[in-house]
Amino acid sequence: MTEQRYHAVQAWFWAHPAALKTLLWSNKLLSDTVYLAYLAMTAALLVSGDSRLWRVIIVPAVVFGSGSVLRRWLNFPRPYEVYHTPSLDNKERAGQSFPSRHMFSASVLTVCALWLWPPLGWGMAGITLLLAPLRVLVGVHFIRDVAAGVLFGGILGWLGFFVL
Repeated sequence: MTEQRYHAVQAWFWAHPAALKTLLWSNKLLSDTVYLAYLAMTAALLVSGDSRLWRVIIVPAVVFGSGSVLRRWLNFPRPYEVYHTPSLDNKERAGQSFPSRHMFSASVLTVCALWLWPPLGWGMAGITLLLAPLRVLVGVHFIRDVAAGVLFGGILGWLGFFVL
């Protein structure tokens, strides 16, 4: 997104408080839904004594840890830093924008659900795809950040659940 487009999107949301509230609420709701689904999956596996529990814990942990290290090492700036304007959710954290942690986490958890129970996985895939543009609209990531996050989490998740 160009700087001009970024400012135009922000100006529109600032001028439409109900739309801004809906955007921020949707961003939180979709993120929380993915994480709650993962907690429900792990709880169900734990209660049932399913041996797949360890893979469901280890693969996302490896993706989350390696993605977090990569973000810290690359330390790409966020849109609000580059364009010198506040994000729509008043986030102030500097750097660590690439790849998007929300997106690589949501992607690996989606692949996890696809591996365990495909209907849930496809629902989570839809949620993840809806979440991606919201992260850009809120102003905390560039398109490249969310695309890289989806690819990073999706590919590593696929390797961890379907290949290894």
